[in-house]
This record gives sequence, structure tokens and C-alpha cells, in this order.
Amino acid sequence: NLPSKATRDDFALFSESTGRILVSINPVNKKKFEKIMQKVPHRFIGKVTTDDEFIIRGLKNNIVVRAKLKQLMTSYKSTFNDY
Repeated sequence: NLPSKATRDDFALFSESTGRILVSINPVNKKKFEKIMQKVPHRFIGKVTTDDEFIIRGLKNNIVVRAKLKQLMTSYKSTFNDY
């Protein structure tokens, strides 16, 4: 449900189009947020859960990324080992 004409999952994830801002809100405030943002292009792209997986679904709802949070954090932090 992205505001673009991406035809491939990698294009949708990594395109260098206009800047975007990621906002996390309490689900209780979803309707209020959408009302405030009604004149600003926005899309719901996911939700925070209590499990330990990070999942990204593609344009056809297929899973394109599935990883454990611990694995992602280890990978991210290892980049900065020498700093």
C-alpha cells in the first residue's frame, strides 16, 4: 500500500524517492492520527508485536525478510566493533 509505482519488492524497500518519516503510535490513537494526517500522504506499514521476529512482507504480501531480533542486533552492533 505504498504511494509509489514500485513493481518489485527491492524497489519498494530501497528506492531513493522523496524522503519519508516512520512514525510509531499507540493503536488506540490510530484514528486520531489519521484524522490529523488526512491531508498528508501516509500509509500504515506494520505493527510492533511482542514476539522476537522482524518480518517484512513484499508487494504481494509474501515474506521477503524474516529474522530474529537478536540476530539483527548482533549484526548491527558488530559493524561498530572497532569504534
